[in-house]
Amino acid sequence: MAKSKPKLKPCPWCGTKIVEISGSIGSNYWGRCWNCNSTGPIAARKSTAVRFWNTRRKVVKRDKRT
Repeated sequence: MAKSKPKLKPCPWCGTKIVEISGSIGSNYWGRCWNCNSTGPIAARKSTAVRFWNTRRKVVKRDKRT
C-alpha cells in the first residue's frame, strides 16, 4: 500500500496551497511554499516537519495607547 501524502495547511505568508515537505531519507525535513519560496523550521523527521508547518502561532494585537 502506498503512503498517503501528509495533509498540509496553506502557506501562512501568501495563502497558496502549493506547499510540500522537502528533504530526503536520512536528512532533515522542512515545509516549503512554491509560490513565495518561504520555508518552515527544520526537523529531523518528516512527521515533525508537517507538525511544524501546520502549527500557527496566535497573533496578539497590542493596544497602541501610550
